[in-house]
Amino acid sequence: MRNMKIVITKAALAAAMILPCVQAAPVQAAETEKTRLIEVVTSSMATVQEEVKNAQSETREKKAAESRNFGQKIANAAIAQIGVGQDCTMLVTNSLKAVGINFHGAPAAYASLGEWTSDPQPGDVIVYSGHVAVYIGNGKAIHGGWNGGTTIEWTVECSNPLVGYIRVNRAA
Repeated sequence: MRNMKIVITKAALAAAMILPCVQAAPVQAAETEKTRLIEVVTSSMATVQEEVKNAQSETREKKAAESRNFGQKIANAAIAQIGVGQDCTMLVTNSLKAVGINFHGAPAAYASLGEWTSDPQPGDVIVYSGHVAVYIGNGKAIHGGWNGGTTIEWTVECSNPLVGYIRVNRAA
């Protein structure tokens, strides 16, 4: 954004330097100066457009990285709970606390925390019929309440029917 301001300022300065010459010069010289002014402004606008594209691209990349980081924090918090005796909803509740989300409810209620996705990423919440888990990548998930109430790493396979994956929103 700062670079765009610099480019616009340079274009304005170039125009300010050329414009007085245009007004004082004879008609033919004025036309030449006008053409030069148009070239300078056009060149500056092309530079500004390129800077805008670069800034937009950087912003998109930064948001994508932040999203991956956000999900990975949820996944890491779930992994840290392996071996803890708790049910599935407490596993997910405790994992979400790691990113500042305070929520606890029935398994289906976790769907309200984001958008459904068919491309699961680490940190996505897996909603099953009557069960919930945290996806950690490579077809693996952290499940609470298994094998006598213990939290374990297992595949996304579950005896309960899969409903879907939720990409948790930051603002949830």
